Amino acid sequence: VLECAPAAYINLAANEAEKASPVNLMHISSVGRFGRLWMAGTEADILAARDAAVLALNRIEGI
Repeated sequence: VLECAPAAYINLAANEAEKASPVNLMHISSVGRFGRLWMAGTEADILAARDAAVLALNRIEGI
């Protein structure tokens, strides 16, 4: 599970995770204060997807 605030940014994270690694996006919730993303796949794929998602979130300016 990957979580971020504000919730809308989880969509960017999901997009980058899916582009970086062959993971399955099981559920995306962008309602409320926190956005949450559930992924499934091998451990290596999940770690690569997580790293790409976190990098994309860290590159957003103004938060």
